[in-house]
Amino acid sequence: MRPVPPSPAVLPLPRWERFALGLVLALFAAVGLTNIGNDAFIGQDFSLHVGNTNRLLGRPDAWFSQDVTSRPMIYWIAIHGIALTDNRAPYAFAAGVFLLFNTGALWLFHDLLRRCIRPPALRLGALTVLAFLPATLITTVVFAADAMALPLFILLAWATLRWSESPGGRTGAVYTALAGAALTLGNFAKFTFIVLPAGLALVAWLAWRWQRVDGRRTLWFLAVAVAAPALIGLGLHRKSSAELSSQPQWHTFTWQGTGEMTWRSLLTVKPSDARIFDAPGYWDSVTEGGQKILPLLLPNNYSYPALLHLGTFTDVLDFSNGGSQRSGAPRPQPQKSFSQWAVRTGVLFSLPCVFAVGLMSLRVLRAGVVARHPPNLGTAMLLVLALNWFVPLVITLPFVRHAYDWGYWLPRLVLPALWGFGLCLFSWIDELAATWPRIVPLVAAACALQAALQICSVWY
Repeated sequence: MRPVPPSPAVLPLPRWERFALGLVLALFAAVGLTNIGNDAFIGQDFSLHVGNTNRLLGRPDAWFSQDVTSRPMIYWIAIHGIALTDNRAPYAFAAGVFLLFNTGALWLFHDLLRRCIRPPALRLGALTVLAFLPATLITTVVFAADAMALPLFILLAWATLRWSESPGGRTGAVYTALAGAALTLGNFAKFTFIVLPAGLALVAWLAWRWQRVDGRRTLWFLAVAVAAPALIGLGLHRKSSAELSSQPQWHTFTWQGTGEMTWRSLLTVKPSDARIFDAPGYWDSVTEGGQKILPLLLPNNYSYPALLHLGTFTDVLDFSNGGSQRSGAPRPQPQKSFSQWAVRTGVLFSLPCVFAVGLMSLRVLRAGVVARHPPNLGTAMLLVLALNWFVPLVITLPFVRHAYDWGYWLPRLVLPALWGFGLCLFSWIDELAATWPRIVPLVAAACALQAALQICSVWY
């Protein structure tokens, strides 16, 4: 058996970094509470989710409704909110629970960052810019399944990395069980978790391949953290399919292609995509030929990369301004200007991120074939899990009906993957800093400025 090298040393946090981390967490919670107070939790399909909650309240066995992709976790949380608030604010209560879990996810993500990125200022820059993305700030409080996806995804990644670092024995068993619990709970929160066992199995194999764990621990991890949650996820899917067999499908596919989002629109950008730098809103309309149209919802009017960038760096549905109750209301000033600048300066992060993800993907692939000079295991883990989340969702867009007008392009659906990609970006910058150390304060300052623009764009 090959010897397993010791886990890389993780240095204690400097005191100033602990203080700065506390400030980031407190500010994230403060912005989240402000958004909840402004009814941002009343988001997409709110009335549908309220109806599903009431249905489950009357029939506790009715876990599924509307579609096989529906999961009951957020409704269970809202039911507790009904009891604890005497039905006065159950959905604001649920949003507060989401915010609490996502604040915890930030803390865990920082612990992941310190295992992948050396300069503290760069770690804090990465945490800050990702925490205060408008896509993060809004998704983490809206009453929808996406709100619980990010904390369980981060918990899964964190527990898996800690498993690979642990010496084995009881400690390794605890982290294995925690990873399995995160993946199992994820299946009750969001349908997308059903695909993650594939990525998690690959992650475990890479940890073994790169001699971080031995074969026995890897097999135990595959059984407890991968196979068991996978069976539970498949069981939930079968149960939902049986319960909803008589109902029409909500998500419909045409495997010859719908023509609504072509492969060209999915994979490449267009000169007309420059319109996103004006930060248009989801419901913004223009008049053409005497008729009002919604440009963001027209098939192939924008490319998917442009829409993903727009929705990541701005609150495209403007839920921070009164939730979906005010859908269609023009975004006021100064939030409009802040949104425009956040989208424009966000290119300084999104374009290098694409390069970093491509570069790291090639490194992981090469080190998987020839196990020499493997990349940082934490970065590789986040990348594999992020791609496992992102790719299955995105490659279906040319085949799903209403890809544009039902908002399947919105970043809320792929937010966990965006955080994984962001870690790849800052890991690459960390490598550059070995040659150009002055890049660290420049990037940290850019992150602070970007985060400030993003916060101001959603602060009402």
